[in-house]
Order: sequence, then C-alpha cells, then structure tokens
Amino acid sequence: MSMGYKDLGYVTLPVAERLTENLRVKQDSGVCVIAGADTAGFGTVFDSPFDDPRATIALYNKPGTQIMIASDAINAGADVYAAADGKVCMLPVTAGTYHKIGVALTVAKADGDGVEVAPNGACLSVTV
Repeated sequence: MSMGYKDLGYVTLPVAERLTENLRVKQDSGVCVIAGADTAGFGTVFDSPFDDPRATIALYNKPGTQIMIASDAINAGADVYAAADGKVCMLPVTAGTYHKIGVALTVAKADGDGVEVAPNGACLSVTV
C-alpha cells in the first residue's frame, strides 16, 4: 500500500483546541499542541479556524520565511531558539540545551511581537 505525501510545505492536522497563529507546534497523542522550550516542534500554526478540530501548519522545511512569536526582544540577524509557549528567543545565557529554529530577519522589541524567521529546516540542538 502506498502512502501519500505532501510537497507544498503545509499540512492540515487535528488539534485538541484552537491554536494561536504563528506559534510553534509539535504532535502529542496524535494531535497538534503548542511546543515548549524543550522541543523544536515541526512547524508553526498558519491557520486554526474557530470551529474546526484541525489546523493548517506551515512546516519548517517549506520554502520561504515564517512569522513566529518572540518571548523577548530579538535582534535582526540573531539565531532564534525554541522558547516556552510556542515562542522563540535569542540564545539564553542560562546553561542548558536549546533547539535552534532559524535566523531572525526582523526585530522583535518585546514579548508577543511577531518576528520574521528563516527556519533551519532541520533544527539543531545547542548546549551552553
């Protein structure tokens, strides 16, 4: 039996609840949930209709850039890493392992700002 595949960079997957656009996601028990700082996830929420049990996810490896939500100020040109609540941040100074998501192409001034990111495609882990 042959399985289908998607080559457009977007997938529609089940969700447990409506998800906020531009936050990073992972799968948990067969549904998409917001990714924490402990995982890179595999994409960002592109569209999550209010009354639909599914969301469209923009995969990290799709062509082009993605808007992501900053957890703090981010400089243009800085590498961005997985942060709590599906957000991204610059490399924290606290010792730990962090998941690089990509490079910021624009500035985020504060928590909650959108930042344009060129994703890595294959996320890397960095230990500080």
